[in-house]
Amino acid sequence: MHELTSRRVTGCVLLAVLAICCVACLEQPPTRGPETPGIDTPTVCLPVACVEAAVVDVIDGDTIKVRVEGALHMVRYIGIDAPERGEPLGPVSTQANRALVGGRTVWLEQDVSETDDYGRSLRYVYLPDGLFVNAELVRQGLARAQAYPPDIAHQEALTRVEEEARAAGRGLWEAAWATGEPDRPTVRIIAVDKRAELVDLANVGDQPQELTGWSLVSERGDETCPLTGTLAPGAVLQVWARAQDAERGGYNCGFEGNVWNNSEPDTAALYDADGRLVDSFP
Repeated sequence: MHELTSRRVTGCVLLAVLAICCVACLEQPPTRGPETPGIDTPTVCLPVACVEAAVVDVIDGDTIKVRVEGALHMVRYIGIDAPERGEPLGPVSTQANRALVGGRTVWLEQDVSETDDYGRSLRYVYLPDGLFVNAELVRQGLARAQAYPPDIAHQEALTRVEEEARAAGRGLWEAAWATGEPDRPTVRIIAVDKRAELVDLANVGDQPQELTGWSLVSERGDETCPLTGTLAPGAVLQVWARAQDAERGGYNCGFEGNVWNNSEPDTAALYDADGRLVDSFP
């Protein structure tokens, strides 16, 4: 497993970024990307000593399988703990992780330990645009911030994100999930892939949710997709915007062209049948 540590990516970031990464950046409060308003997921500058990897499989909400120069490695995310597949929100957490990294290139950062007791490589995971995947899952309320000393370089940041998720009642901290309030909608937007024109909705409650009369809105594109059907507890619904993706399954909005803006911030908003805002992303 030490091979994964030794394979460094030259040219991993631009020279200008190399001049300011990594230690100074990680000691400061995380910066946020242009599409991240308020208290959303922190993005951090990418480390100088990082390893580029291709994600070949998503195991669950905090574990992936990657390929590095032809070799396969199991990677366990540092600093977080996602629900298991058989636990409440386990399938939702897995799907959210898949929506973030599935089939993509990621950058891996080691802390102190190389592997855990099961031989999995312990890493912080970043997308090429700098999104801190570990923190994004915590922000969505689909993983807890969990310290595993001595690997605690980013634990303070992860803990802050969990506090924000708790305050917002997201995912694991959803008030309806904890109290069983039947009248509060429990559907959440867990991922938006603007390139694929895809939005993932998840029912984080323990009761079916009727979606007929609901709508999914691209605020920048000013497009509205009317929804129908029922979303089962713990289920994830893929909502495809374009008619050309009708064969992909899930739900199709039937738009002839692209809906989501790839070059500017474009918030996805979910409204119930009474026109009340249920959730937005980011």
